[in-house]
Amino acid sequence: MCAETPPDGMVTKDGNSFTGQCLHFWAHVFQFDAATGPCTLMADYSSSWHKYNFEYSDAILMIDSNRSFGDVVTSTQGKVQLPPNSCAQLGPISQGDNIEVWGIAQGTSSYSTKAGGTNQYLKIGLVDAYKR
Repeated sequence: MCAETPPDGMVTKDGNSFTGQCLHFWAHVFQFDAATGPCTLMADYSSSWHKYNFEYSDAILMIDSNRSFGDVVTSTQGKVQLPPNSCAQLGPISQGDNIEVWGIAQGTSSYSTKAGGTNQYLKIGLVDAYKR
């Protein structure tokens, strides 16, 4: 249903070009806490699964499951039925986990770091996620 994972680094190079596409990612969750809330997490992604967190690239995803439960959303590949409770799918996932995720790209954004820099990320509307 979803396209293959974009090559490592393509999200930071031209993340907006993926907007509307249903994509597949392997990712390491580095933030899933009170700051992100129970339905959103931040993760470094890669085009393949890795056992260790340091093997994932510095390309960042924000995975958002705040959609209306059961919505039908349209990607560039067609319609996708969201699960009845997208937020509940993140329940078994914790900060530090490696996950497999499918979602619809919603464009890029950025945030300021505590060190005074900025990080760009691709926002993904959650379709499905599994702890691996």
